[in-house]
Amino acid sequence: MEDIRISTSAPNLVNICVDGVAGGNVYGRLWDHFHECPRQFESAADLLRKIDEMMNEIDFPQESTVVRSFDPPAQREGPKHRNGKEVKNMTIQDERGGQATFIVQIKYRQNATWQGDVVWAEQNRKVYFRSALELMKIIDSATAGGQPDESKWPQQSE
Repeated sequence: MEDIRISTSAPNLVNICVDGVAGGNVYGRLWDHFHECPRQFESAADLLRKIDEMMNEIDFPQESTVVRSFDPPAQREGPKHRNGKEVKNMTIQDERGGQATFIVQIKYRQNATWQGDVVWAEQNRKVYFRSALELMKIIDSATAGGQPDESKWPQQSE
């Protein structure tokens, strides 16, 4: 099996530590280079929201579209971290979830969604995703039924 290479200093790198599945929802901890402690997530929606907030805070990767909302447009602050707060020197990729661990690098935010790659750390397998929904389906396929199921994990695309 080939060795998967990850740019561990990338600001857009997150480590998703899935500690379990309850009622069909993954829960666990989210690590990134801008928070000293992990942030807990209770569902896939909560996980996506927290990753999106982190990317908005550092303004990287930049959004290609403005998200629509029923709320009036808020005055947006500039990036909070990249222009004054440096990246923490942490090895977030070494943290492990109780059930599964995914190292995710979001490379683009185009067409109102995300594109990038995800590594299933325990299986040393990497796949590319074209949307946040596809990312959640990939993670769900690896944690289906409360146990990682390697047979449902998509094959690596070249």
